[in-house]
Amino acid sequence: MYSYSAPQLRLESEWVVAFDVDAATPEDAARIAQQQLLPPFLAALNTLGPEPYRVELLAVESVGEPRESHPVFSPFAAFGFQWVNPMEPADHDTLVARWDAMTRDRVAREAGANIARGVALKDLSGAESSASAVALLQHYLALERVVQAVGKRLRASGRAEEQKTRERIAVEFMERLSTAAGDAERASLVEEAARELRRAALLVAEVQIRRAGAELRVAPDVIEDAVAFAKFRSDALGHGGDPTAAELQRWGAAPDHRAFAVANTFLVAYIDWAAGA
Repeated sequence: MYSYSAPQLRLESEWVVAFDVDAATPEDAARIAQQQLLPPFLAALNTLGPEPYRVELLAVESVGEPRESHPVFSPFAAFGFQWVNPMEPADHDTLVARWDAMTRDRVAREAGANIARGVALKDLSGAESSASAVALLQHYLALERVVQAVGKRLRASGRAEEQKTRERIAVEFMERLSTAAGDAERASLVEEAARELRRAALLVAEVQIRRAGAELRVAPDVIEDAVAFAKFRSDALGHGGDPTAAELQRWGAAPDHRAFAVANTFLVAYIDWAAGA
């Protein structure tokens, strides 16, 4: 007999962040911080890497007198304070610059949110493979957002080539379907056409990733990892996909956090590139 319980995380940090919020009640302040301020901050914090960060809202404190503190309930953890140290100046300056980029640039903000969401889903997934796959898909969406944004800036999205390929496959499929001998052959043709469409989309994605990676000056080994990630997404994370435990471990587990590392590297490179574009 086996039993399973949700993962228990032990997190320690020397850092704390405080948000100034104008709100009528502590509950409103907590909601504004949780929904509006924390997501872009966490996305920016994650760009410091190499591993993902976690931030939990602990309490709401009033500024005036009397000074009151209202703990924020968390269903996942309990907290205590021992010490708080300042960030290294270089890390602090980088964090502030990237946080500012997250608030100004929609692509950076949404890609960063995908990464943070992927980290949170992975923490809660435990041994559940479908939840782990959803977490990895969030990292791929972050990569995809960056790659497509760079393609648009370069006027080289690859959509026209993909559409032409789709049209060719559709024409060939209809011609062969009209002469099919029976239901079994028709079903086989449908499956073959679906495979060709997936291959076409993957080829376009690979070209886009390599083009964006070169433009962003991403290291060649990370670009190859991104291409492999795109293939894994096409094969195992799409509709009807069934990733193996080994594949989920390879892309999502510590210490490499491979999917996180790929998406995060492209995002950091995009932020720096967009700032100078």
